Amino acid sequence: MRTRCIVIPVALKHPVLNSKELEKIRSIDTGIFQAKTLQTYFRADGHPDSLKNGLDRLCRYAEDAVHDGFEVLILCDRALDSEHANYSFVAGNSCCASSLN
Repeated sequence: MRTRCIVIPVALKHPVLNSKELEKIRSIDTGIFQAKTLQTYFRADGHPDSLKNGLDRLCRYAEDAVHDGFEVLILCDRALDSEHANYSFVAGNSCCASSLN
């Protein structure tokens, strides 16, 4: 059974959030809305399916989060390291939106 969801972007003054702004959004937990942070990265190992696998993982995590009751999903690339690369937020957002609808 698929969960139907509505994707509503948050209006921001700037496209990049500083840590304080990100934490404000992350701390949304009013009893009605709960936020979940999903990392937007994939293994940068040179394998042809790595990007697809990363996007598939993001979609699975988004579906699981919605199933678990989270209404606010935050796509974040701040957990990068030397073994991972991030993909564009357009790709991540599109993947999540199509997976959840």
